[in-house]
Amino acid sequence: MSFRRISILGLGLIGGSVAMAIKSRISDCDVTGYDVDTGALQSALASAAVDRIAPSLVSACDGTQCIILCVPIGPVGELLAAIAPHLKPGVCVTDVCSTKQTIVEAAQRLLPAGAHFVGSHPMAGGERQGFSAARADLFDGAICITTPVPSSDPATVQKVEAFWRQLGMEIRQMPAEQHDHLVAQISHLPHVLASALIQSASDEALAICGPGFRDVTRIAAAAAALWRDILLDNAAEVRGSIARFRTELDRLEALLQAGRAEDLRNWLADAALRRKALGKSGG
Repeated sequence: MSFRRISILGLGLIGGSVAMAIKSRISDCDVTGYDVDTGALQSALASAAVDRIAPSLVSACDGTQCIILCVPIGPVGELLAAIAPHLKPGVCVTDVCSTKQTIVEAAQRLLPAGAHFVGSHPMAGGERQGFSAARADLFDGAICITTPVPSSDPATVQKVEAFWRQLGMEIRQMPAEQHDHLVAQISHLPHVLASALIQSASDEALAICGPGFRDVTRIAAAAAALWRDILLDNAAEVRGSIARFRTELDRLEALLQAGRAEDLRNWLADAALRRKALGKSGG
């Protein structure tokens, strides 16, 4: 049995896309939207992405079966604390944050015993922010990572994972610690590298850059405050990923310094094979 009443707290790129995807794929689901940005609320209502808008967090929690936290990691703790007194027994709470240990621990600490929390991370997004960037197909073919804990309610975990599948996603389940370790390598480090590439290029070089450089640095255009909080929240894992990357750069530099042409070709060929194996789908 799927959720019939869902409240989305935060109607930016991800929250707005969740709302649109629900309306596109789940015909009998009633969606309530809440956001501190009244413009986002009105746009969501006008576009029929939500059935109604909630004037407050309290009203957003009233009568819902599932609450989806679609806010940055920074304010998540405050949001959990704010909604906790208003959660009815049996309600499901999930999220879309790109770090998981902090929010899983906060949910265990702050939510009442009758509320069931399941961490989620849909591996989809973009450098543009806000409801105007939202789209119903954002999650098609992407991976959603869920991070239940041993005490998680099994039925709720199944319903949360079924929900993301309804939006077109493929589920991967793992502990929050493993999530943060892996995502540091394939999401957080790439953002750092894209930003570092921009910062290390001279203005003269940037003036003549082509589409390759633009493609590789596209994600550096994302919201700075959002990514500041992500990187700080997962700092230890990001630092570990930077260290591994630095080792690979040292390896490359040694090949160049020694002029080892065949080894350099093999290094590049191996990278090309690994990239091709990824294909074009996924988050």
